[in-house]
Amino acid sequence: LTSRDVCMMQINSGWFETVRKKFGYSEANLRSDACKCIEVGAWILRQEVDRHGLNWRAVGAYNSPDPRTGNQYAWKIYRQMQAQLKTAPPPQVVAAPGAGLASIEDAVAGDYRAERAPERRAPLATEADGFQRVPDDRIALE
Repeated sequence: LTSRDVCMMQINSGWFETVRKKFGYSEANLRSDACKCIEVGAWILRQEVDRHGLNWRAVGAYNSPDPRTGNQYAWKIYRQMQAQLKTAPPPQVVAAPGAGLASIEDAVAGDYRAERAPERRAPLATEADGFQRVPDDRIALE
């Protein structure tokens, strides 16, 4: 069996039956309506983050319930993110009153955490998810 990904959210065909039951949307709806595509993609990702935590396993499961296929998908996304980060211009920071920054100096220094509550989310990659640090400082999966 071959699966396929559709629309900007790359919703895998393995989700189509669930999407039809939950939302009443067909594959054609997802292809032709960006809002429906985003709605469904966000819902699928939320399901997988709730199930697996905020980590790469959830990213893989977004695409496939099969761990091997999901792992391949997570790596694809990771590599694309790394490529984007290498070519993206630095973010523009505007420090406005109440913007969550202690001062303009914090904004320039990149300290976006000043005056913010600590994050309570799990790290994206953990050893429990099968990630381990390799000598050249890249993240690898077993």
